[in-house]
Amino acid sequence: MINMFNEKIFLGIWFWLLIVGVLTFLNLIYWSLISFMPGFSRTFIGNNLVLLAFNFSQQLYRFLLCYEKVYRFDLLKSTTDD
Repeated sequence: MINMFNEKIFLGIWFWLLIVGVLTFLNLIYWSLISFMPGFSRTFIGNNLVLLAFNFSQQLYRFLLCYEKVYRFDLLKSTTDD
């Protein structure tokens, strides 16, 4: 009787870890696209700045074009911090 109970607990934990692992892998792919593809990162930064009610001007767009490669990770991190 206790063995069946342990089996159900084990299966629940196993499926939970499988779901968490798949979600972590998908998040890794998503952040890899944002981090290494300039178009994705510009769109991501622009969308987050719009959500923060920041005026997305032409100067900011030029800044992203010129300095995005150098400061990409700082920009991505600063736009997603709560």
